[in-house]
Amino acid sequence: EEIPIELTFCRQLHTLHLDENRFRQVVPNICVLKSLQVLTMSSNKLSMITCEIANMVGLVMIDFRFNNNLSKVVEMYLNEDIQKLMTYLRTIQDGFIYGSINLSRRGLFQFPIEVLQAGEQITSLALSYNDIEEIPQTVSLLSMLTILDVSNNRVAALPDSIGLMTRLR
Repeated sequence: EEIPIELTFCRQLHTLHLDENRFRQVVPNICVLKSLQVLTMSSNKLSMITCEIANMVGLVMIDFRFNNNLSKVVEMYLNEDIQKLMTYLRTIQDGFIYGSINLSRRGLFQFPIEVLQAGEQITSLALSYNDIEEIPQTVSLLSMLTILDVSNNRVAALPDSIGLMTRLR
């Protein structure tokens, strides 16, 4: 269920097919494979893609199809093109460093669960002007958040867990 750590020693690896297994995540250690151009992990049990994958600038083809638990946002970008996915993941990863993520006007129809990887590192999250209908209870994992902008979406109600986010202004 985990990608073997030994794969990280294959620094010249160009193509990696990990289809039809039981992997639950793309682990950050795979991101050291700078020569990797093709990564396929279709028909696994992936639920989240690590944002560090955005650093794999050599990737020209990714296939994560048929992973039923994968974020709808990631699926949307995978269906469009790899560069949009990489830009999306890079935006989130930059937020890990700088504390602010702006995903406004991205055509998102679901809360981007990938931001939850940031935990306490994010202080500001802008999701305005999208088509998001629901904010998950797990948003409270972003405990250092001082700004949460979900204006101009389709959100009908905020989750109860928002009350636990005492730093919100």
